[in-house]
Amino acid sequence: MKAQMHGKSTAAKRAQRIKRWLIAFGLTICFIVSAFGGKGFVPTWDSLYARAGIAAAAPIIPPEVGETQIHFIDVGQGDAVLLEQSGHFAMIDAGTNDSEERLLAYLEQKNIDHLELLIMTHPDGDHIGGMDGVMEALQVDELWIPNFSKLKRPTGYTYQKILDEADEKGVQVTVPQEGTTFQLGDGVITLISDGVAQPKRTANAAVDYNNLSLCTQFEIGEFSFLDTGDGEAEAEEKLVDSDWPLQSTLFKAAHHGSSTSNTRRLLQAVQPKIVVVSCGEDNLYDHPHDEALEMFALVKADVYRTDLQGNVIVAVSKSGEVTVHTQNRS
Repeated sequence: MKAQMHGKSTAAKRAQRIKRWLIAFGLTICFIVSAFGGKGFVPTWDSLYARAGIAAAAPIIPPEVGETQIHFIDVGQGDAVLLEQSGHFAMIDAGTNDSEERLLAYLEQKNIDHLELLIMTHPDGDHIGGMDGVMEALQVDELWIPNFSKLKRPTGYTYQKILDEADEKGVQVTVPQEGTTFQLGDGVITLISDGVAQPKRTANAAVDYNNLSLCTQFEIGEFSFLDTGDGEAEAEEKLVDSDWPLQSTLFKAAHHGSSTSNTRRLLQAVQPKIVVVSCGEDNLYDHPHDEALEMFALVKADVYRTDLQGNVIVAVSKSGEVTVHTQNRS
């Protein structure tokens, strides 16, 4: 018995020694990279981030007068994008039910109590889960919803609750047509595609709303931001085959960086300088997929990820200078 206890004690001590050694080794590596990065064979933090498929960023800063900011709010495995232009606000999607409290806390921290436009790209739970809560907590002037004449209208509780909340708060509900525009401060949001109908594979299959995603482009000056929701290859084909100028400075990775989206044709048409992937840490879908990351690398875009870097804010100054800031979840 004593021998067995002595064996366990020795193993525990060995594990503690290994743990201390690993911590010391990690601290030493951090010191070397911070002190000597870029000298000789020692890599910089930026190069290490790049090898991991993410881009480095400056600390988050408050907006300057006249500045535009695109906030990719870390809502886990979902989407919530806040557009800010000189004190005017719009939002695309609203995350999940579970992330609603975090989303509202972010908006409260920014002292935002009024959205001029709220856009539902499509009615999946990871995009609309917090939408009724947003309308309850904030003044929302207008809500854009997809064209459900192309597919069966959703019957789920969350979608109906959103419509009920909109009705109760007097929110204007609009089914925008392709080409519909919305003035946000000095910028313009345009619906460039209302998606395509995705046929069901079998009679009993659930309706797939991904390809019905509203695709929007926000433009101010020379800066452009493209958001295609969860649109997949079929929806992207429609975009590329249209006459719309898709080239954009900023692109939200479609469908959280899925390999079923982010096709070569689309990325080559968009030629984004910055791509932001909104996805959850260690998510079940393994987003973003390697194939999508390869496409982003192909067009030489800087990639930022909410699962690794938290909230991502793309700021555009009045002079057109673009900077990216990140804010880890507290």
